[in-house]
Amino acid sequence: MMFTPRTRRLVVAMLAAAGMLWCGTAVGAPLASCVQPEWCTVTAAGYKSPVAAQFAVGNVSSGTKLAVTQPAARERELGGEIVEGRLARACAWSQYDYDWKPIRVTADSSCMNPTLERTRFIAAHGTAIWTACHVECFDGVATHFNRACTVGHNTWCYGRPCQEYANFFPLSPRARLVDPLRLVRDHTLNVRYLSRYRDLRSGDPVYLVHDAKVPHGHGNWVFIDGTACGLRVGPTGTYDRRGSQPGAAMARAQTQEWLLRALPNAFAVWHIADLD
Repeated sequence: MMFTPRTRRLVVAMLAAAGMLWCGTAVGAPLASCVQPEWCTVTAAGYKSPVAAQFAVGNVSSGTKLAVTQPAARERELGGEIVEGRLARACAWSQYDYDWKPIRVTADSSCMNPTLERTRFIAAHGTAIWTACHVECFDGVATHFNRACTVGHNTWCYGRPCQEYANFFPLSPRARLVDPLRLVRDHTLNVRYLSRYRDLRSGDPVYLVHDAKVPHGHGNWVFIDGTACGLRVGPTGTYDRRGSQPGAAMARAQTQEWLLRALPNAFAVWHIADLD
């Protein structure tokens, strides 16, 4: 169920009635409840800017309440404070507003500006990001299970069965992988960003990935331990759907075209090699 235009107007009116709403003090904010079957993904921002974007930063379980301080009708998102569960007291945005259902209860919230700048949770001063452009440029770059991933020069793969976690929390040097979800080895994991902090217990790098085999509402944006999974990726940046950066993608296309003309069977061999 999504927020209707009437509900949006009601939320805005309630917030406006609070008077000193944007001063940063606690105010009574309308609550919304996560209505997905298992998990609602929460993000760092309700829009894209030079310092922030809609990157997933965690997940809350079904039924968790969000104190809404910023409804963003244009982006179909809700911003505010998570009031219970693992991420209680964290400021965040919903991934989609239809993940949440308004309830006739209010709660105090001091998250007047829930936007989280990417430098706070993404490595390399907020630049350790991988973007895959299919129709739109918003997903991570695909990696596949390959037992040989940890040897040689293989990239875009993970070499060991990989444990997925719903959260990497808190956003500090004490961050830990928590809320284990599933162990996978046949799923495509689209790598989105490298977390600023390493896991407190293992000292390993932590990545946010999109598990392409898991449906929305069941925890498909998750965190993994890069070392434990044997993850190997290429340089950060923007890639096409086949895991190539734009310049490399063009060069590969030209090479494939030449091979197809010169050696009719080479094209099939090329794609068989790509399966690894």
